[in-house]
Amino acid sequence: MFGRIVLFKMGESCYDSINAMVVNLKKEFELLGIICDEIDVSQAPEQVLKYMEVITSRKYDAAIAFNAVGQQDISLAGKNIYDLYEIPFINILLDHPMDHYASLKSTCNNYHIVCVDRNHVAFLKRYFPKLAGAYFLPLAAAYDDSCEPKEISERSQDIIFAGTLIGKSCQTMIEEFKQYPEPYNNIILYVIDRMLSYRNEDISAAYDYVIHEELKLELPDTEYLDIMFKIQLANHFMRTFQREEILGSILKSNIPIHLYGDGMQRLFDGCPNNKAIYHGTVPFSKMPEIYSDAKIVLNIMPLFKNGCHDRIPFTMLQGAAVLTDPSEYISDTLGNYVFTYSYDDDFAEKIHDILKDEYLLSLTAKRGREYALANFTWKQYAKKILDIVEQRGITDI
Repeated sequence: MFGRIVLFKMGESCYDSINAMVVNLKKEFELLGIICDEIDVSQAPEQVLKYMEVITSRKYDAAIAFNAVGQQDISLAGKNIYDLYEIPFINILLDHPMDHYASLKSTCNNYHIVCVDRNHVAFLKRYFPKLAGAYFLPLAAAYDDSCEPKEISERSQDIIFAGTLIGKSCQTMIEEFKQYPEPYNNIILYVIDRMLSYRNEDISAAYDYVIHEELKLELPDTEYLDIMFKIQLANHFMRTFQREEILGSILKSNIPIHLYGDGMQRLFDGCPNNKAIYHGTVPFSKMPEIYSDAKIVLNIMPLFKNGCHDRIPFTMLQGAAVLTDPSEYISDTLGNYVFTYSYDDDFAEKIHDILKDEYLLSLTAKRGREYALANFTWKQYAKKILDIVEQRGITDI
C-alpha cells in the first residue's frame, strides 16, 4: 500500500509538456488514494535546501521525475539521500539516455529508469548494469472523457504537424562538426553518414558500428560512453534533417498541411508557393482541441527505432489517425492502429490515398482510439509505475 509520492517539475514554459505529464500522473495517483507532493526545482539555489528538507521530513514511497528533473545527487552522512531514506527514484526519460549522461552516473543505488524505446532499455542494461532497473513503457496521454470525439468527416483540418524546428540548419551543423577536435570530428560525421544510409538505425547502433567496424577500435566502456556523449548532437542533426526532409517534401507537393510550433518559417524559403497554413507557437494546453479537429496527425519520431513518441497515443486518444515513420515496436504492436510511411515515399500520393479512403481512415482512427483507451491512459500508466516501485516490473506492454 502506497502512502506518499513526491514528483518533480521544472518551472513553466510555452509547451509545458513535462509539467502537464506531472499533473496527469499526480491526478491518477491521488485517485488511488496516494498523497502526492510537487517540488519545483527551477527555483534559485536556496530551493535545494528546501528540496532537501522536504525529502528528509516525510516518508516517501517513491520519487518520480521526467528527464532527470529533481535528481540532484544530494548526500547526507556520505550516502545518497534516496538510498539513506530508502526511496526508489524513478526517472522517466523522454529521450535517448545519453542525452542525460550526467544523471546516469548518479550515486543513487535505488535508481530506476523508464524508457520510451526498447533499444534504450537494452543500452542501459549493457552499459549501466548497476541500475536498480530499466523498463520500457510508452508514455500515456490525456483526453476529454466527457464527450465522444468528432467523426473524421466533421473535422476541418486534413493533416497537421505539431512540433518544433528550432536551432541551426543541417548545413550549419555539419560545418561546425568539422571543426570539432580530432577524433570527434571524424566520428560524428561517420555516425551521421551511417544514420543517413541506414535509416532503421538509431545513434547507439550507428555509433557502435563506426567504433567497432569502421575505426576498428576497442575502448573501455567509460571512454566509449564519453566519446558517445561528445557526439550526441548527431541525434539532433538527424531529428532536424528528417523534419526538414519530410515537411519540405510535403510543402513542395502543395499539400495544405497545418503547421504548429516554433521555427517552421525556414521551410518556406525553398517552397515559396506552398499551401501550408502556419499557426505559429501554440501552448501545450491547446493541443487537444487542435488534434481533435484533425483527420491525420503527422508524426516524425526523434530516432525511436524500437519505441513510440508520445505524439502517437496523444493523437489516438483525440480520435485522429496517426501517420508515422516506422519502428520495430510500432510494427509489432500498433500495425493495425496507425498508418506508416517510409522515408522514400511520395508523400503527396501517400496522404492523398489515405484521405481518399475515408472509410479506412475513420476505421483506423477508431481502432487506434480503442487501443489507446485500453493501453495509453494515465490511469494505466500510473499503475505500471507503481509496479516498478513494488519491484514487480512491467508486464503486458
